[in-house]
Parts: sequence; C-alpha cells; structure tokens
Amino acid sequence: EEEGAVFFLEVIVGIVRRNRDRSTLLWPMAFDHLAGILREARVANTLTERAVVGLLRLCSRLLHKDQVAADLQAALDLILRLCNLVFDSLGGAVAFGLKEMLKANASNISSPAAWKCIFALLERLAPHKSAATLGFDTLTMIVLDTRLLTPETFLPSLEAVAAYAACRVHDSARSLRALDFMGCMHQRSLLWVSPQRRASSARDPSASASHTSDTAAGDAAKTSKSDLEGCPQFWLPALQTLSTLCYDPRGDVRDYAMICLQRQLLSSHGHGLPASAWLACFEQVLFPLLAGLLESKGLQSAAPEAIDKTRLRAWLLISKIFLHQLDSLGALADFRSLWLEILGHMERYMSASQTEVLSDTIPETLRNILHVMAATDIFSRDAKVQTSGGKNLWQETWQQVDRFCPSLRIAFFAKGQEPDLELLKESLPPATTSAIAGALALKASTESSGETGEPTSSRGKVSSPSTQ
Repeated sequence: EEEGAVFFLEVIVGIVRRNRDRSTLLWPMAFDHLAGILREARVANTLTERAVVGLLRLCSRLLHKDQVAADLQAALDLILRLCNLVFDSLGGAVAFGLKEMLKANASNISSPAAWKCIFALLERLAPHKSAATLGFDTLTMIVLDTRLLTPETFLPSLEAVAAYAACRVHDSARSLRALDFMGCMHQRSLLWVSPQRRASSARDPSASASHTSDTAAGDAAKTSKSDLEGCPQFWLPALQTLSTLCYDPRGDVRDYAMICLQRQLLSSHGHGLPASAWLACFEQVLFPLLAGLLESKGLQSAAPEAIDKTRLRAWLLISKIFLHQLDSLGALADFRSLWLEILGHMERYMSASQTEVLSDTIPETLRNILHVMAATDIFSRDAKVQTSGGKNLWQETWQQVDRFCPSLRIAFFAKGQEPDLELLKESLPPATTSAIAGALALKASTESSGETGEPTSSRGKVSSPSTQ
C-alpha cells in the first residue's frame, strides 16, 4: 500500500513541476495532498520523506508564482511541525531542499512569516549530526547577502546563527565562524539605528561630527525618539546574543565571543549612538554579562585561572566603554545609579575572585576611573546633589569603595599616584585625555601651594578631592 501511495505522489509532483503555466489549477490540489500526508506523519517512512522532498521541490520550481509564494509559510510550517523522530530522520532532505529553494528563489520570498519559518528550520538543523553542515552553509548564504538580511529577517536570522554558535555537538570551528557572522550582523544593525541620522550623515559628514560633539553636553539627555528606534530592536539584541556566549563552557568559544563583543562595542560605528542607548547597553548587556560570569553553571568545570581571566576581560571591556562614554553618560539623570551599580559589581567580583588576577587589577582600574571622573568634573557637578541620606556622589562612592577596597583611599590621594595617561589614551577620546592632563597639571601646582578641599571644576581651581 505504501509503495502505491509513493508512486502516485511522485506522479502528482512530476505533473505539477512539468506544467508551470497551469500551476494555478494544479498547485492547490497537490498542496492539499502533501499537507494531508505530513499532518498525519508519526513515523519516518518513505512516503513521509517523498512528501517533504516533493513539497520543497514544488516550492523551488513554482515560487515565482504568487499563489505558491502566498502558501510558502504554510508549506514550511508543515515541515517545521514534524515531530523530532521524523524530523531527525529527514534532516538531510530538509537541509538540501531548503538550500536549493533559496539558491533559486530567495529574491521571490517577501513574507516575513515565511522567512521566520526558514530560519526556524535552519535553527532546528543546528544540532543535527549529518545535516548541520548543509544547514549552516545555507544560513551563511543568507547572512552574507545584504539583500536578504533586512530588518524583517534580522532577529530570526540572529537566533539561527546563535544556535550554531552555541551548539556543542560539532567541533568549535563552526561556532567561531558563527561568532564572526554575529559580528557582521551587529555592524549591519547599526545602519538601521536612527536611519534619518545615518542618511543625513552620508550626505553631510560634518553633521555626524556635530551631533557627536553635542551629545557630550546636556543635549545627551534629550535624545530624539528616532535616535533610539533601532536600538532595542536590532543593536541591543545583537549584543545580548553575543554576550551570552561569553560564558560558554568551551574556552576557545568563550574567549572569542569576548573578543567579538569588545570589537563590536568599541567599533567606530557605535560612537554616534546617544547616551541613552549606551545606558541601555549597560543595563541590558554588560550588567547581565557580569552576573552571568558569576552565576553560570557552565563555567563550573573550568579552571579558576580561566574563569578569572574571562571575568577580567569583561571588566576591562566595561571600564573602556564607561570611560569612553563618560562625558555623555555623566549628563544623564540616571548616571548616579549607573555608577553605583558598577561599584556594586566590582564589590561582588572582588569577593568572588579565585586568583590574584582580579584582586590586583580591579583596584587599579577603579583608581584610574576615579581620577578620570575627578578630573572631568563628574564629582564637582554632583557635589550639591545629595541623597536622602545627605551624601553626594563623591561621598557615596567612597562609602562603597571602602567596603571592598579600603586601601584604595590611601593610594588614590598619595602623591605620584596619578593615572598613566598613555595607558588611558586607548580608552578615552582625545579631548578627554587633554582635559585630564590639564587638570593634573593644575592639581600639582595647587598641591605645591598647600591648597586642599572638595573636588572643584577643572576649568577653575583644581585640588585633590577631600578624603571625607
């Protein structure tokens, strides 16, 4: 009986494929027949396999027809809904059929729902022992084609690439390639953040430079809605997905994920983003990353030295981002809570340190950050703003620092312990570095005359902040 059903199925598929001009009449009947077989499929047999192959071959042949294109999502959903037992047995046929269909007709697929099904199928193929390679090749073809990677396909394609990056069934080489693709996709997503500003910048480069300088002042807090419209939808999800791989149990994948995350965050393409976007990046990407590196069970099998090495890389990255965006972040109303949360994470990392790598580096990093904040007027700007406890930001900072690093206060106020400007240059904009150099010079002249006191503006009298 099955042999007869397979024979007639092949005849039906063959007739429809050879009569493209009459597909309007033939396609509905053929589709209903194939759909009935796949809906009832509970075991992997020849009939089910030929139904999957036939359906994909018909889609590939007839996708230029509006009627078939309209039914594509329903056709792919039939395959996507196959139970694991059947899908695993037919993974090779699914992977080959998808690749052939997309090679011939990708430009004819306009439905976001259909693309979502395609990426879901490719994602499901990621752990397949024999079909994953073909599935990844198909995904590569899509991701590298700028005509196919669009705002509508971005998120489902990101999830599919992440599935291959996180898959441990195969060797890590494919995971590393997937991480590279995620980096490319992140760069692509930046083009969709504030499209009005990107378009105007392309026409007038000076407009972009002007906007960047404006965000360093109070205008940073008054970002237009268009500046942020793409951040939650594209930019942040790309970084979030990349950051979750930074605590992968595989050391080479974990290290490369951290490198890719740093590369994307520090890329010049991200410098035009408003301060509010960077604040969201801290809250939704960087802080969860720090928490994940402390709590992830996947890291428990790694050596303490390797774990602390990864945590150190995360801290150095966050320090660079914070310092580079300090001028614009400092103008935000939420800066105080952001800074105190950073200190809270520092405290937790000092407590969780298993080697001297973190316990030696975090205080030194914090000392440099405090010097930069003092020299760029962050504390002076906030000197008169007090919390319900009657403390300003400077006092709250030292209250928290003294809990986990009491020796830092002495090192901070010791003469000759100013930050190394050469080391800070790679983390700071040139204007900020110049401002710090001037502030330190004024501080030295003030100390030689015996003046002390609370932090004041580096544009006026500058002195070492009080130790109170």
